[in-house]
Amino acid sequence: MTAMKSFSAGNAAATSFLAKPKILVSILNWNSAAKTLHCLSSIQNEQAITGSVADVSVRVLDNGSRSEDRAALQASLSAFVTLQCLPVNLSFTGGHNLAITSAIADNYDFIWLINNNAEVVPGTLLKLVNEI
Repeated sequence: MTAMKSFSAGNAAATSFLAKPKILVSILNWNSAAKTLHCLSSIQNEQAITGSVADVSVRVLDNGSRSEDRAALQASLSAFVTLQCLPVNLSFTGGHNLAITSAIADNYDFIWLINNNAEVVPGTLLKLVNEI
């Protein structure tokens, strides 16, 4: 079965079985709150850009960071981010596998794994949604 979709920034109407896909953005943090917060600021802009064509949720999984790093994250996260604190470092694959399992259980259509040292270029998520 092939699905045809049509999304655009100016036309929020979608032609597809996934008219407004549910997307989870997953970011791991391990003792690098400053990098993670910088990454999150670029993703917050993506939520505003794609809001009319996708339901975007952001989850940061803290991979067993030091307490001061975790506290810095908790103090600075905006309301659009869910923080999940893991007691130990599950590594890249373990942390993201946990996010993927959770996304499947919560009926997300897609999951976007982003390194915490990345800066998302404005419009990137919209381009990805347009290709779905």
